[in-house]
Amino acid sequence: MKKGSLLLILLLLASVASGCISESHENQPATTSTVPPTSIPSSQSSTSTASTSTYGPSEKTELGLPSVNYTPIYIGIEKGCPSGRVPPVKFTYNPPGNRTVKSVSLRGSFNDWGGEWPMGLKNGTWRKTVCLRPGRYEYKYFINGQWVKDMSDDGTGKPYDPPDADAYAPDGYGGKNAVRVVDGHEVFYVEFDPKDPAYLSIADNRTVVRFEVKRDTVESAVLVTDHGNYTMRLQLWWDSSEMWRAEMPVEPADYYILITSSDGEKFAVLDTSETPFFHFDGVEGGFPPAGVGEQRDNLPDIP
Repeated sequence: MKKGSLLLILLLLASVASGCISESHENQPATTSTVPPTSIPSSQSSTSTASTSTYGPSEKTELGLPSVNYTPIYIGIEKGCPSGRVPPVKFTYNPPGNRTVKSVSLRGSFNDWGGEWPMGLKNGTWRKTVCLRPGRYEYKYFINGQWVKDMSDDGTGKPYDPPDADAYAPDGYGGKNAVRVVDGHEVFYVEFDPKDPAYLSIADNRTVVRFEVKRDTVESAVLVTDHGNYTMRLQLWWDSSEMWRAEMPVEPADYYILITSSDGEKFAVLDTSETPFFHFDGVEGGFPPAGVGEQRDNLPDIP
C-alpha cells in the first residue's frame, strides 16, 4: 500500500471517529501577507467540530515571504534533498556479461516494498539515487519482472550490489535482503505534496491542506495565502508522526506554510528557492497515477 493511500485511510478513520470530515476554520483578515510571531496560535491537541458552511469569495492580496526570521524548507525537488533527508543515496547493479537484463527496479522498506522505483541504465550499469531519512533499510532488486532471491549472490558468487550494501539479512522466504544503513542526524522535517490528495483535497466546498511531521515537533502552524491566513491544527497522530490541517476557500490561491517548532524556531514550507509559493488552481486534481507519491523520494540518476 502506498504511503498516500495509507494516510488517506488514517484520515478517513479519524473523521469517522470524530463524526466529521474536518474541524472548524479560522479565517484571519487578509490585511497582510506576512505572519508575525504574535499571530501564530498555540497548538491544539484534538480535532475540532466540523463547519459545513461554504466560503464566500475572498479579496486577493499580494503574497510575500515572512517578515520574521525563518528557515526555508523546500518541498519542490531541486538539486539536493528535501529537509530531513540524507544527500543522495546511490544504488547500482552491474549484470554479469552473459546475462540479458531489460529492466531493474528498486524495492524495499523505504517504499513499503510495494512501490516500484525504476533504475536507469547508463554505460552498462543500472543506477538509482534517492533521498532517505537516517535509518536502517532492507531492499531487493526486481529484475526482468522477478524478485532477486538472494542479494548476496548474483549466481556468480558475488553480491548484486557491491560495494553498496552494508550487510545482508534473511527475507523470511529462504533468501536474503540487502541492508543499507543511512547515517545522519534526524532533523526537523515536513512531509507535504500538493499533488497527493492526502495533503491537499476538496471536501464539503472547502479546500483542505495538511502536512505531516515527526511527533511533538510543532507548536503551531499557519497556512498563509494571498486571500488570508488560516490557523492549522493538529488533526491526528500515530506512532512517530502526526498530521496538521487547515481549510481555505475553493478558489485559486498562492500559498505557503509557516511553522513554529516546539523549540521556538520558525520554518517556512516553500516550493523552490526560485518559485517559493505553491499554487492551487481551485480544482482538485484527483488521485495521482501510481508512483506519483514516491517521486518525492526520488532524484534523477546521478552519473
